[in-house]
Amino acid sequence: KKVEEVVEKVADDDDDDEDKEEAEEEVQEEEDEEEEIIELQGKELKQRVVLLEKVLTFFVFDYTRRGLLDADKLTVVSMMAIKILVRAGQVTMEERSVLINAPPDPSAGAMPENAKSWLSETQWGQMKTLESLE
Repeated sequence: KKVEEVVEKVADDDDDDEDKEEAEEEVQEEEDEEEEIIELQGKELKQRVVLLEKVLTFFVFDYTRRGLLDADKLTVVSMMAIKILVRAGQVTMEERSVLINAPPDPSAGAMPENAKSWLSETQWGQMKTLESLE
């Protein structure tokens, strides 16, 4: 299309063949520049892949977040975050299982008096299980 537009402009202004050829050469040079593909290797390629992965992850997260009801956002975001961390190797499958299932520690011990007003015994046991992951 660019070639035709430039050729038409030149043809309207002046029917000189030299102008048409120059215009076609300019357009061809522009297209050649646009078609240039840069091949990345080694460290640059890895950096590019990591960057693309981060960008795609953010866009998937953002798109998903916008389509959820407020009551479901925390659940879905937590699931996505855990999945991302597992794939990155920052969270083990054991840690994932504990985070999702939240089993209470049967030998949690006595709950402090100041925590009894806002924690149940089950929640205390679950917190002790999380504490054991460290």
